[in-house]
Amino acid sequence: MRYLALLSLIACDIPSVSTIGGRVGNCDLEALDNEWPIGDGIHDAGKTGFNVGQILPDYALIDQNGDEVCGGQFAGRSQVIDFSAMLCVPCQKLACFARSAADDFGDAFVYTTVMSQNAQDSSATQEDAVSWANNFELYGPNTPVLVDYEGMGLALQAMGGNYEVPLLVVVDPGLRVKYRFEGSDDVELRAAIADVTGVKADAEGPSVCE
Repeated sequence: MRYLALLSLIACDIPSVSTIGGRVGNCDLEALDNEWPIGDGIHDAGKTGFNVGQILPDYALIDQNGDEVCGGQFAGRSQVIDFSAMLCVPCQKLACFARSAADDFGDAFVYTTVMSQNAQDSSATQEDAVSWANNFELYGPNTPVLVDYEGMGLALQAMGGNYEVPLLVVVDPGLRVKYRFEGSDDVELRAAIADVTGVKADAEGPSVCE
C-alpha cells in the first residue's frame, strides 16, 4: 500500500529551465560545489513539469552532505527522481533498488532521492538524508539524497497537491520526462532506466535489501 496524505497545494515558483552562461535555471553550474556529476547544461526546450513529455523544472535542494544540488546539473545523464518518505515501506524497498541500479547503469545514470518526511512524520532534515543514505548504503557517486524544501514543496509540485509516495520520474539526458510511475514496480522502473540510458542490465536485478 502506498503512503497517502491529502494536503493542500503549496505554490512553488520553480523557474523554467534555461542555459545561459553556464547556468541551468537559477543554478550556476560553475559555482556548484558538491560531489555529484555536473553536466554541460545542454537540454531540450519545452514546457517544464514532472509529467511525461515535459522538461524537468530546475530546483536547488540540500543533499546528505549539506551541499546544494541542482536538478539541472545532471543534464547529459539519465536520471530517476524518487520522491520518498522514511515511513513508506515501498520507498525503503526502492532505496535498495537504487543501490543496485546505480551499480548496474553506471556513469550514464543518477538516482536522486528527494526525502520529504522523516520517521516522525515531520519535515525531513539533512540528518534524515544522512540516515537514509547510511541505512541503505547509498554511498556511490550517483545516488544523492536530497531534502525537500518547505517540507514537501517539490513533492507537492510534482504530485499536483495530492501527496502520495513513492512517485518516480525517469528523465532522459535532455532533462525530458520519459516515464512517470506512481508506485514501486521495480521491474518496470528498471526497464525504463534501460530505455533512457541505452544500457542493458539484468532485468531481475535486486529490488529489496538482502
